[in-house]
Amino acid sequence: ANSTVTLVADLVVAPFDWNFANAGADVPQPDTSQGLDGIADRLMMHLWYRNFGSHESLVVNHTVDVGSDVHGIRWYEIRGGAVDDTLADAYIYQQGTFAPDSHHRWMSSVAMDHMGNIALGYSIASSMLYPSVRYAGRLVDDPLGVLNQAEVEMIAGSGSQTGQDSYGRGRWGDYSAMSVDPIDDC
Repeated sequence: ANSTVTLVADLVVAPFDWNFANAGADVPQPDTSQGLDGIADRLMMHLWYRNFGSHESLVVNHTVDVGSDVHGIRWYEIRGGAVDDTLADAYIYQQGTFAPDSHHRWMSSVAMDHMGNIALGYSIASSMLYPSVRYAGRLVDDPLGVLNQAEVEMIAGSGSQTGQDSYGRGRWGDYSAMSVDPIDDC
């Protein structure tokens, strides 16, 4: 009763498809028929906010079908020019879809540092690749909408996730987070 929510802008993004044929078990893995849940029907953790003084930025991401039921990551930077509490002048500053090969990428998290550099961490798997953790990024001066910094493997998977929840979904990597180091703000 003490809050009011008001639509101040419609942000139109590039078209995408989030509907996968085998939702809930749609990411394949080696040595098992148990697929993993790509959770493509929602934005992922976190929606990060930065106040740069001259503008505000929000970064967020979600999973999309990049063709043939292959998971990729769509990410956005939303900007507002006037630093206030409304973001009434918000617009999509940049957006991109990250899917450099035929492996599935999902369960992503994005963050932006004090310079405007962006890092995107995510799960990766395929019928030939055990579930693993990788990240990619872009520097503030890189071309807009592109993660130009090379993909790096943080953790190489050594087996498949065969468990499932009470709905039959293979869950792996839930609630991962990309964060900015509070010591150096990078």
